[in-house]
Amino acid sequence: MSESQKGLAVRLIAALDDEIRSRPRGAIFAMEQDLGKSCGWWLGRVNSGRLSTQNLFEVLDHLGLDRIAFLRRHVGRADGLELNQPPGPVPPLVHRALERAHQGRETRGLGANFVDALDEQRYDDPQGVVRTAQWAVDLIELALLPRLLGIIGSAHRLLLEVDEAEHYLHAAVEACQLHGDDVCLGNLLRRYSYVLGDRTDYAGALRLAEQGTLLLLRHGDGIGLGKGLVEQGLWLHYLGRDQLAVKSLQAALLHLPRDLERYRFSAFQTMGLAFQAAGDSDHALECLVRAEEEGTRLGTWASHKIQWVKGRILETCGRLEEAAMIFQRLVVRLREQHVGEAILVTCELVRVRLRQGKAEEAIMGVRSMLPFLEVLGKHPVISEAIAELARSIEVGLSLALLERVISRLEGERRLRSSWAKLRLAS
Repeated sequence: MSESQKGLAVRLIAALDDEIRSRPRGAIFAMEQDLGKSCGWWLGRVNSGRLSTQNLFEVLDHLGLDRIAFLRRHVGRADGLELNQPPGPVPPLVHRALERAHQGRETRGLGANFVDALDEQRYDDPQGVVRTAQWAVDLIELALLPRLLGIIGSAHRLLLEVDEAEHYLHAAVEACQLHGDDVCLGNLLRRYSYVLGDRTDYAGALRLAEQGTLLLLRHGDGIGLGKGLVEQGLWLHYLGRDQLAVKSLQAALLHLPRDLERYRFSAFQTMGLAFQAAGDSDHALECLVRAEEEGTRLGTWASHKIQWVKGRILETCGRLEEAAMIFQRLVVRLREQHVGEAILVTCELVRVRLRQGKAEEAIMGVRSMLPFLEVLGKHPVISEAIAELARSIEVGLSLALLERVISRLEGERRLRSSWAKLRLAS
């Protein structure tokens, strides 16, 4: 038994002992009798700090305590790590996976190659990863179960299902701590930080990323360290600490090999945003050029993302016509792929045209969104935003209205899983 496992056993026994002693006199004797144990058996468990998983479950059942709920309350607080209970109901698959982890059921099933492939699949087919998870949690090698749960959580997050993502990542951390793998734990905490970021808890996201990165540094995981520094840079930027963000991202690039284009792309893109926030547009645009170079093999999503950011930076520094041309090209590309994104970029284009004093072109931009209202029947926030802009044509579009609409659409984009499904093909 590892030191982390011994510490976990001691914490669980202490929590159980507190629960038993909170009950009426004679509770210990009654439990020993019910479990067929000799008098003094429980005191021996407390003094030795040892309790088998089977005995743990027997005690919990005798006390009428839910196994998973008890473990969720008392597992996962090593090295100052404090994770809140995720909101919403626990997915049934999480119950199943955690029960397997705590029972220690091994299998000669799926190995590391399967997990690596699934991790890559989540970028292009997160729904497929979620479907695969239904049977994979019973067949994966036990040591790989925490990582699998983390991948499932990341897939739910890419589907904008943040509550589900947090439940899986919370379970992954618990399972990992049972196994005693600090490198796995460090990488899980990095992933977990994105969930807190999605909830706009950037300070909490930074804390988890820092804790994860420190574990990876201790164990010599240079690639994990580089990834963790990217995430720290991202959360520092969102917290407005842009000078520190740039330093973190520059350090990350020293640890990220050339074949990790996705993270190098993210590092340069975030650095561009941090430079722009600090008022340095020249360095910001230089970073975006580097991001484009890193993203050449990442597909159209990377190209669209960097062009979008570039358009916003050009608009911020007053290069309005260049920004408008970028947004116009993006609208054409996105109309074929994702209605919600196309509408959001169109709103940004309309805003730029208003800033240029080109009211007729701005009105044309609003009217170009009207045909999508039929597609958007089940998305009231988006359809109402378009309708509001259309109504304003009669009284005059305003920059203030555009800012409100864009903010509302970005909020919908962040909060609703249905946004991810807003494609013309659907």
